Amino acid sequence: MDSDQLDSNDPPVTGRIKRSTPSKINSLTKPKKAAKKLRRSNSASTLTGLSVVLNPKARQYFISKDNFIGYRVLVHSPYSFAEVAGKGFAVGQNREVFIGVGAQLTESTSKVRQMSIQKRQCIQHDESLEGTGIKIETFSNYSRPSCLLECRAKILYKNCRCLPYYFPNFAKAWKRNTDCDLQGLQCIANSSATLSALSVDANFQAKDDLLEGANCYCPIDCTETVYNQEMSHAKLMDSSRVHKLVLEEYSVAKKLKKLTSNATFSLKKRQVFGERLEKMLEDITLVHIYFKELGIVKYSRDQLYSVMDVIAAFGGIVGLCMGFSLLSGAELIYFFTLRMFVDRQKNIARSKNRGRPSRNNVQTE
Repeated sequence: MDSDQLDSNDPPVTGRIKRSTPSKINSLTKPKKAAKKLRRSNSASTLTGLSVVLNPKARQYFISKDNFIGYRVLVHSPYSFAEVAGKGFAVGQNREVFIGVGAQLTESTSKVRQMSIQKRQCIQHDESLEGTGIKIETFSNYSRPSCLLECRAKILYKNCRCLPYYFPNFAKAWKRNTDCDLQGLQCIANSSATLSALSVDANFQAKDDLLEGANCYCPIDCTETVYNQEMSHAKLMDSSRVHKLVLEEYSVAKKLKKLTSNATFSLKKRQVFGERLEKMLEDITLVHIYFKELGIVKYSRDQLYSVMDVIAAFGGIVGLCMGFSLLSGAELIYFFTLRMFVDRQKNIARSKNRGRPSRNNVQTE
């Protein structure tokens, strides 16, 4: 079954509001927030990185997909969809976490970019995909992770007739309803592990031990930044500066602290508020995200051999092994073609000159 084509008999998108789309009522009643400027850092230190205080609200946990209380953290390229559930780091409660970020940049030279896609086997972010056999309908720019995600989504939709709620809004591009019922959720749970893999070549020897995987044609990116991260953590001390900061800045903590000292409430109620505040402080986690080094590793994807390089290498190898070079071949061609032609023309000219009478031999009467 072709994964690039959707069934025309699928039900169209219904008019109900999706979970990830704000309703018109909310957009009218809530004031629009001003656009925030992206912040950058040119240093490598926890002091100048991004520090975030997280409250997992452990008391509200009922049924969780994970077996821990906390969050998952993933550092990824802005061109890629964040697959946090499958690739993120686990960050638990009551911890101070340090996440050091590094990067590797791969760029293609101008010689590589001038080649055809079939020859260079990579695609640029803003390149036209016409005639390549690649169909991207949801993402504005090409990236291999996005291409793989859309390919897997098409296969998953064909098998289960729905997609996970955290996927991008494929329903808008496909004009199909991608919401799941109970049967669809069970189908996704059974298929997700298989679709996380890619199919291998039929000639691969150890194919029996591998998952079938998704059959997707997604070439690598000509320019790609790959982020790597390493994490260390330790338990927060009691009454640390983080707890003091939360009590001073976090609105919920300030309210609970105020309620515990409110004399209008009974002692029992104040104790309940105090327990909630204490439990919240026990759940707090502080995460630092920062650059490990001041620079990154940069690789260049370049043309390995040009036509002149091949000619020079061939001439050198032949000259070393046989005592023959391309220059010798050029001399042979010269002697048997151009030189013979020139010599023949000279001989013809000499013959004509011999047949003409000389001026010195002319007799006058």
